[in-house]
Amino acid sequence: MGYSEKTDQIVFKYYYEGLPEDEKTSIRDGFLSASGIAYTSFYYKLRKGKFSLLEQNKLEELCNQKFSWQ
Repeated sequence: MGYSEKTDQIVFKYYYEGLPEDEKTSIRDGFLSASGIAYTSFYYKLRKGKFSLLEQNKLEELCNQKFSWQ
């Protein structure tokens, strides 16, 4: 993957933080329902950037967008 390809994708945390509250809630609740993790675990993973590969795929599916996960 070239340098220009990496810069085309936003980090999920920044994408999420830029959303209106109702969209944040919708994505968070959809993710919690699909993954079965706790509310607090979602915010821990968001803060630390520690989503598993399956969780990353689910978030990309919910947001209909590819993210940079590095």
